[in-house]
Amino acid sequence: MSSSSCDETENDAENVGDKSFSNSDKKVDIPAEFFEYHGNVHGKKARFYKCLFEGCKTKVKKDGTLKYLIVKNDSRYNAKRHYLAHDPGGKLGHKDKWRSAIAKNSNKENLDVISRGP
Repeated sequence: MSSSSCDETENDAENVGDKSFSNSDKKVDIPAEFFEYHGNVHGKKARFYKCLFEGCKTKVKKDGTLKYLIVKNDSRYNAKRHYLAHDPGGKLGHKDKWRSAIAKNSNKENLDVISRGP
């Protein structure tokens, strides 16, 4: 799968913080209208999220527990990739909805904390 320089620029814009600092605790803001926060990933700088898209079914592990989407604290790329996969032809306008949600969240006062929703 090839990507254009425009896509690469968008992906770079999805990343937050200087990656040269390993002790950085900055976390990206994940749109609460698309994903529900389900806690930290043990031993990793990442968090669990559940997709709220109507047709998305959460996978189930062999032991019967739910398998949530893992999103790194310093990049929302995995969440974006997952959300946009629900609109492969671009007919539902998910790309614009994602951009709008990110722009709305960017206007918030504190960008270092993930909004966890009510």
